[in-house]
Amino acid sequence: MYTSGNWLVPQMNGQPYSHKPPLLFWMINLAWSLGGLSTLAARLVVLATGIASAALTGLAARLLWPRLPGIGPWSVMTFAAIGLVTVFTGLVMFDGLLTACLLLSTCGLLLVWRRGKRSWWALVAIGLGLGILAKGPVALLHLLAVGALASLVFARETPGGLRGWFLGLGAAVVGGIAIALAWAVPAAIFGGPEYREMILWGQTAERMVKSFAHARPFWYYLPLLPLFALPWGWWPPLWRWLRRDAWRGSTQAPRFCAIWFATVFVAFSLISGKQIHYLLPALPALALIAARAIVASGDTVLRQRDLLLPLLPMILVGLSAPLMELADAMELPGRLPQAQAYLERLRSDWPGWALLAVLSLLLFATPRRAKAQAGAIAGAVALALSAGHMIAAAAFATYDWSRIADTVHRRQSCGLAWFGDYSGEFGYLARVTEPVSRTNPDSLEGWLAAHPGGVAINKGLAPGARDSLPPPDEAMPYRGKTMALWISPGAPEQCR
Repeated sequence: MYTSGNWLVPQMNGQPYSHKPPLLFWMINLAWSLGGLSTLAARLVVLATGIASAALTGLAARLLWPRLPGIGPWSVMTFAAIGLVTVFTGLVMFDGLLTACLLLSTCGLLLVWRRGKRSWWALVAIGLGLGILAKGPVALLHLLAVGALASLVFARETPGGLRGWFLGLGAAVVGGIAIALAWAVPAAIFGGPEYREMILWGQTAERMVKSFAHARPFWYYLPLLPLFALPWGWWPPLWRWLRRDAWRGSTQAPRFCAIWFATVFVAFSLISGKQIHYLLPALPALALIAARAIVASGDTVLRQRDLLLPLLPMILVGLSAPLMELADAMELPGRLPQAQAYLERLRSDWPGWALLAVLSLLLFATPRRAKAQAGAIAGAVALALSAGHMIAAAAFATYDWSRIADTVHRRQSCGLAWFGDYSGEFGYLARVTEPVSRTNPDSLEGWLAAHPGGVAINKGLAPGARDSLPPPDEAMPYRGKTMALWISPGAPEQCR
């Protein structure tokens, strides 16, 4: 999108890219247009969506429990401290943006319930439309699963009763689809027949019925429930509150949160394609339940041992910086080549980790005052989201392709080829502006001979498959396989 100047039809390697809609691409491209081409600008966009999700979780809490002091700020903290949230907030992925969009729709549902005005259905439609533009019609599944079953909790307390609820929900769905079609229709016209078929049907229907990617058994998410609940699901006061007090009285809020998570969990268990991050938009429901349990404990601020639970991983990683230096002094990275890049990245980030650790420890000294409480919550949220960025960057440092990308960038004018499944990996990293040609292992030597100074690339070549190929000029481990580059000899001066 950046190199082609085409904001309507996303492209990859010179061809229309139909796998995802354009909202995240638009946001990153806008950041680049304002601040220049950089990784930081893209990550700030994603961080902003995480902060928006945390803030909207707090708004949802205040709508669910309007007379409960402190529930909003605690919900912000419990959401930001969920382990999967801190990790995926650090990744440039579509699910974080989808979570923010669907939270906007959920807040619209709660406003319809609390305020009794049909005009709030417009907010539901806007959130849904943005969600479809963020990740496609899968946003419909989220909203319909929650909105339809929420009628069991809210419908009788809203204008028009059950009939009015479903009429409003239907109108919001139509409005959300109309927002998405404002992009999809012109994009389908200018993108061509194949692109039109994929964005309007193939990408969603085929993934749901018979996934062409990430196919998993229906029980895939069940063993992962303890991971989704980390850390609050491991907090004993939460379970005591759920067992004793959560379902007492006439309050509908806990039931709504339970319906929210359960319906999304079941719906996505029935879909063929499954990934852990697909359930990210349902995690605010768990954060809201955790926040309600915290407030029910009667403390104005968390006790030290309670605050330690979500912050402990950050403290441990922060204090592990000296151990990384010790590992380097013992030449352990040299003995474990695959850990080299990982340790280098962690070691380079250790001042930031140390700062996070110090701030975390300072939170234990927070006095029990309202302003101090707000500062503790804000600090914890900032810690969680920042740690997410650092954890993600460090975890994926093993697959840092920067060195290889530099070679590709310098030699792209002499020809680039890829054999295997190319997904635009070097477009941004190597600032490649022309389409990369395709080849296959049998034609590798012929292609190299025909392109002096050119580079042929393969991602994920199995060790046995390399036996029939010439030794690569550069290689690095990649997910149990190898990323390999073959450089044609006899390069002209401009390719050196």
